[in-house]
Amino acid sequence: MWTPTVAAFLLLGGAAAPHPAAPPPQAEERSLEDLKAAFLGLEDEYTDAYNAWRSELTSVNTQYRKAREADPGAAPPVYPERVEPGFFARFDRLAQLGSMEAQVWCLKNYVSDAPKEAREQDFVWRFISVLQDGQEHHGALPQIVSMHSPRGADSLLDSKQAAALLTVVETAAPSSDVKSSAAYLLASMAPMDGLSKELSSTLKLESMRRLAKRYPGTGSAKQAEAYVFRMEHLQVGMVAPDIVGKDVDGNDMKLSDFRGKVAVIDFWGFW
Repeated sequence: MWTPTVAAFLLLGGAAAPHPAAPPPQAEERSLEDLKAAFLGLEDEYTDAYNAWRSELTSVNTQYRKAREADPGAAPPVYPERVEPGFFARFDRLAQLGSMEAQVWCLKNYVSDAPKEAREQDFVWRFISVLQDGQEHHGALPQIVSMHSPRGADSLLDSKQAAALLTVVETAAPSSDVKSSAAYLLASMAPMDGLSKELSSTLKLESMRRLAKRYPGTGSAKQAEAYVFRMEHLQVGMVAPDIVGKDVDGNDMKLSDFRGKVAVIDFWGFW
């Protein structure tokens, strides 16, 4: 079985380089209580800045829509700069001092001007440091991989890196909920290049079946069970599952009573 340290070594291509963000000198250490307080204060400051950025962004978009209505050739808007880059170094400082909350923030909002290989190395070491620090922050790790998974040229992780990190989490995390969450994201990833649509669908279905059996009762297992049911019973051309209920007069009825007839089913609710 892989340990997180071995996994990091493999993910870095066998390069046992030191963590790029090495801890500061011993004299700068602060208590966990002080770090927690510092993180909460900085988080509040970031939240206020982020909300102000969102408000300004909404205002800019609203003004641009109005300008476009008056003049379709209106100049494109100048959007406000995101606030994460300005806060990253401050959260990173707390992370270097030992704040895992700050390290999780840095992973979610990762910013770096370093070359691609250095960014990947730094990100993996940060990720593994959270995985090794106890279970409190493990639940964020699958989400972090999902946030940085391939969506375009600017994605931090490629498909292989994302799959490797999810595999590490499923292997090393003690919690069944975290393991199943990683397994679900892994099963849901885009198929490998060269696989046919049919084979990809078959592999995904088998992965979901295994997940549901391996981690029964977890939220991700329930999602997997729903996926398996949908694929096995709710595809176009299949016989619809029987629906049992009451008619408008309170009499028992079921969908199969209308077999051979045209039936319109209207699903609705108060959401």
